[in-house]
Amino acid sequence: MTWGTILSYDELITPLTFIIYGWFAKTFGTDLHTVRIVSLIIGFFTHTFFFVLLKNILRQPFIYWGLFIIWLLNPYILGFNGLVFTDGLSNLLIVGFLFAVYKNHYMLAFLAASLLIYTRQYNILIVGAAGIYYLLLASKDKGLNLKMLLSLALGSATIIPLFIMWRGFSPVGAMSEKLTAVPFIFYAESLPVYIYCIFIYVLPISGFIIWHSKISKKEWYFIIIFTLFYYNLFPVAPSFIAVQDGFHTVGLFDKLVTLIFGNNIVKHLLLYFSFLFGSVLFYLFVKEFFLRRYNLKSLDFQRFSLIYLIIFLAAMMVNFQIWEKYFTQVLPVVLIMSGKLLEQKLPQLSDNFKRLRRFKA
Repeated sequence: MTWGTILSYDELITPLTFIIYGWFAKTFGTDLHTVRIVSLIIGFFTHTFFFVLLKNILRQPFIYWGLFIIWLLNPYILGFNGLVFTDGLSNLLIVGFLFAVYKNHYMLAFLAASLLIYTRQYNILIVGAAGIYYLLLASKDKGLNLKMLLSLALGSATIIPLFIMWRGFSPVGAMSEKLTAVPFIFYAESLPVYIYCIFIYVLPISGFIIWHSKISKKEWYFIIIFTLFYYNLFPVAPSFIAVQDGFHTVGLFDKLVTLIFGNNIVKHLLLYFSFLFGSVLFYLFVKEFFLRRYNLKSLDFQRFSLIYLIIFLAAMMVNFQIWEKYFTQVLPVVLIMSGKLLEQKLPQLSDNFKRLRRFKA
């Protein structure tokens, strides 16, 4: 832990995670099983805070418990919190930041925003989404929340001294030199990956919502035509730098499908249909939480969640690395929006059950 190691190390992300794991290893031992204790501690607090957040936002116990189980069983979440990964701390701080926005807690927002960016530079996305959200609230005559906006701005600014010392956005090292050789281009093929994650990593809830959603034939035709056209132009494929590093799939689901069916038309049909159903769910998010105007205060947080998801999808299309793992950054808000959609379906499902009972009688 010296100025030299802070200014120059062979990674691209900001140093907070390495500092925490490094301090723990030097204090308690460098054995891998010992260092994994940090991941377990981070995982415990992440799961606890996320469950509390779900319980605050959703009313039905079987819905928030179901979503919590889906969260726990996500293979990436299991890996982050059981092995030594740099993503677990980022997920913990994202959940903490979501809680701060939900409660309008400006001190927690400042702390979470500061630590988020010291964990990963691209966590500025969720801070920016919150800033846009509070500005939109002010435009709806709800008043300018200066405390929250100032907390977000100051929290983001805490990273500036480190960027000045680095003379850039990442530390000096072999990884940053490698990155300079990667062209800054538009990676359109990343969109199907993160859209199909919306469907795959929220199963079975996502399938249930789509099955019981009232989508017109015109809407279905539009989504099918758009996804067919887009996937034919930009099918799922690893980025150039990933292939150079020996990776030929974009994540666990893609790898599983490739192992079972091979890299052929069957694989791409499965990926396409996952992209299609993910697009339907994304369309439902936009339709319910943006296009329709609700006056219920409880739905404000869903607007913020959708803003964050849209910014994430846009930002990932200029990210040189395409990887399903990045979807875990928005998995909490996707689960929350899915839960709210499911709650809206409960009266309809209740009526269907009543009709079925009358029919049997």
